[in-house]
Amino acid sequence: MAIINCMATLRCFFAIPLSHQAEQQLADAVDSMRQQLQIIMPKTSLRWVPPVNYHLTLAFLGDIDTASIEALHLIAQQVVTESSTTVLRFDQLCWFPSSVKPKMLVAMPVENTTLLNLQKRLQRLLRQQGFRVEKRRFRPHVTLARAKAIDGVCDVRDEALAVKSELDELVLFSSQLSQEGARYTPLFAELIQ
Repeated sequence: MAIINCMATLRCFFAIPLSHQAEQQLADAVDSMRQQLQIIMPKTSLRWVPPVNYHLTLAFLGDIDTASIEALHLIAQQVVTESSTTVLRFDQLCWFPSSVKPKMLVAMPVENTTLLNLQKRLQRLLRQQGFRVEKRRFRPHVTLARAKAIDGVCDVRDEALAVKSELDELVLFSSQLSQEGARYTPLFAELIQ
């Protein structure tokens, strides 16, 4: 994939994209959940993420100078050479960061050492190269909906999932925000062997 370099700054993040099959399975689970929430929590307002935007963020970079994209590409190449493919398994829906203060409805993956090690290596190399990354603890998830207004909270942790997606690619995305929601554009992708 060619590197895009057309603006002075871009809002960027590194993520693992989901397979089309995983996107569809999560979309089906979301449709079922949406119907349940309309009955159980009718005054709750959620902005649902389109399945094409499902991903697992590893590092949010914020606004970066486009001149930095080549350095980010080199970091990604180094990270993937030290990684191996694995299967991510998503087994539950839940409120994030918690059911006490719900901001998002998310799909949570089963703990995966390969994913955690990949994210740690990426964060370490980004910091070493002078990029600012969030310092909070990494809690991998796929955002399915963002809460605008919550009218009480029902526990959705019992919603079982059986979704699998290959962890076989590291992508740098740019994010353009608009009133219709975010649009994510891949700037480059590195395959994990």
